[in-house]
Amino acid sequence: MEYDVFEVNDGRDSLGESPEEPDTHQNIDDPNDVKIGFHYDVGLHRRWGVQPRVDTMNAVAALRKGQLPANASRRAIFKQTPVEDDTIEWIQKLRLCEKPKRANKRSDPSFPVLASYPFYQPISRQMERFIGTTRERRLKFTAAAKIWESMPPPNPKVVEIAFAGRSNAGKSALVNAISLTRVARSADTPGFTRSINFYALRKPERLHIVDLPGYGFAHAGEDEVRSWNILIDRYLTERELARVFVVVDARHGIKQSDREMMDMLATYGKQFQVIIAKTDLVTYRELAQRWWHVNEELKGWEEAIPQVLMLSAKTGAGVCSLTTVLMDLTEEKYKEVKGLDG
Repeated sequence: MEYDVFEVNDGRDSLGESPEEPDTHQNIDDPNDVKIGFHYDVGLHRRWGVQPRVDTMNAVAALRKGQLPANASRRAIFKQTPVEDDTIEWIQKLRLCEKPKRANKRSDPSFPVLASYPFYQPISRQMERFIGTTRERRLKFTAAAKIWESMPPPNPKVVEIAFAGRSNAGKSALVNAISLTRVARSADTPGFTRSINFYALRKPERLHIVDLPGYGFAHAGEDEVRSWNILIDRYLTERELARVFVVVDARHGIKQSDREMMDMLATYGKQFQVIIAKTDLVTYRELAQRWWHVNEELKGWEEAIPQVLMLSAKTGAGVCSLTTVLMDLTEEKYKEVKGLDG
């Protein structure tokens, strides 16, 4: 699609919200904590001020030319984002925007925590075997690294994937949702995860999941945030990863710090896939519009997997789609290793 309008994007998201705004506003009592508005996205490889390769707001303005005033706000332009009826129906079918209070509780003796995920899709036998139905086979926490020397050694025969995203994007909650455990600690406080946390599906060992500290605003000291950003960048550029999942909040979409992360991953030839999380916090139409903007912007990245996932780690809606992707990556690695060993 060719667009006949172009403006310099100022780094704000598609609703005109500044990337310096934290997702939650809480009192900070510790004078050593980073104050609201201060960010330390300083790593080894990230470039500041990366511009979107596809300016989706200009795309909407071009599509709605003559229907919008010349001085229309970004929020007004966002509301004019084209939405297909099929997209709305797909989102409704997955129950991505439904609230937990409207759900019926489920129970499954193999997965007791399933009662907390009312909109989890039916789990196939293959998926049961993958995530494990016994304590020995389920996801386990294996290591927490705050310095490079404490990183567990990579296993070339095992798939390793990482979740990256802004602070409070919901990465830790996502680890729990795909594994149907409570193995990862999560909270509403930005910057709660302060180390690179490693988890593994074992017996047989088949998948390593890595939960990275969030970038952007955090309730943490300047030196600590700076050091973990440097550690994250080194991990992502030097570690062999099957895929990096960039988690974005459905309310905000791709922000400037996400673009800087994706730019770094693309520079080093790392494949990444975007997950739109917290879908239960927006309406069906807003989610469909957000999905359109994310898909259009990702067309500018060759390293981006074209399939954009949408899910709610709170209700379980859409989570099985991500689990299926992980199963496929694991199966590909198994066949590769088997071929080498054979």
